Amino acid sequence: MGGEKNIILKNGKLILPDRILNNASLKIANGLIVDYGLELACDAESEVLDVNGQFIAPGFVDMHVHGGGGADFMDGTVEAFLTVVQTHAQYGTTSIVPTTLTSTTDELFALFDIYEQALRKNTEGARMLGLHLEGPYFSPEQCGAQDKTFLKMDLYPDTDWLGNADYILDDNDEKDAELEEKIISLYPNFEFVLDDDGNISDVVETEPEPKPPAPPTNAELAAAIAEL
Repeated sequence: MGGEKNIILKNGKLILPDRILNNASLKIANGLIVDYGLELACDAESEVLDVNGQFIAPGFVDMHVHGGGGADFMDGTVEAFLTVVQTHAQYGTTSIVPTTLTSTTDELFALFDIYEQALRKNTEGARMLGLHLEGPYFSPEQCGAQDKTFLKMDLYPDTDWLGNADYILDDNDEKDAELEEKIISLYPNFEFVLDDDGNISDVVETEPEPKPPAPPTNAELAAAIAEL
């Protein structure tokens, strides 16, 4: 990033934590914000861009996104990944966490390799911070849009998933930060069990959530109103 040109954005509505600063300027040097204010001196080394009163805002960070631009991460191709991140970058998202859907184990593991390839080829899209694995440990009663066919309720006999999940969650020096999957969404009543070495050894279901009471029927409502 050391060779990047300095940029000054001027005549913008600068979004700050506590207010919007009108007619503001912002200076970027070597890819970092270094100064802002109502009047910034323009130097010969900086490219000056007049934003004509538009907003100057921090980039969005999207922690749960499945696709964009007509592509889905579960398409399982490098091209799909790059299409999604480039599309989101056009609309102000600078960092995303690509999110999977509950699927076959083979499909999910293949996606890890695709993600690594796309990560290294991504030069124009939003930065990928890691993967968000949505499932497969969800309750069939509360799985949203997930395909119930691929939900997992027990560790056995599918120990491969947890073995790979253990690697996914492991923070070690052999993996780039962006290759470490950041999030696993699972049903609140499931929890990972760790052995003495901190490795995942099981997934167990804790006390089940009480089911909410069924809403009253029309007849019950009419009877209650009649008693008033």
